[in-house]
Amino acid sequence: MPFQPYTMEAARTVFDVPALTVISTGQNFVRPHGIAVDQGAPFFPANEPGGIRVTDLSANAAILVDVNLPNNANQTVESVGQNFSFPAGITIGAWPAFPTPFYVADFGTRAVIEYDPTLLATGNQTVISAGGLFVGPARLTVVPEQPVQTENETWGGIK
Repeated sequence: MPFQPYTMEAARTVFDVPALTVISTGQNFVRPHGIAVDQGAPFFPANEPGGIRVTDLSANAAILVDVNLPNNANQTVESVGQNFSFPAGITIGAWPAFPTPFYVADFGTRAVIEYDPTLLATGNQTVISAGGLFVGPARLTVVPEQPVQTENETWGGIK
């Protein structure tokens, strides 16, 4: 069965929903909220099911949960403070680019913020877009870039 993590703010915990197994609790979590899962990119833990990135609304942080480590010692703060005010949603950038950036929808600053997990946690953010029509971004996703079709190429069954 696929790995399906779920955050529970009140319990400061991330669960695997089908198995109702606690994956990570306490440690750096204050109000875990957004969640992004990867199944084997090179910067995640080597064993299945992969790494989990979690945003924390009160800690103003993005936290890596290494599912291959014990529950009481498996969190690393990857990005904290800086432009984060109320980081809600998180998504993985365009893999297989390395290092793959992560994108966070921040409700407080009304912004989409990119962070690079290979850089120091207190200096690794870039504001991609802010203000404008954003009222309170809470979720986001990355859509893969589509190839450019030329006159002589067939793509998606269309010529």
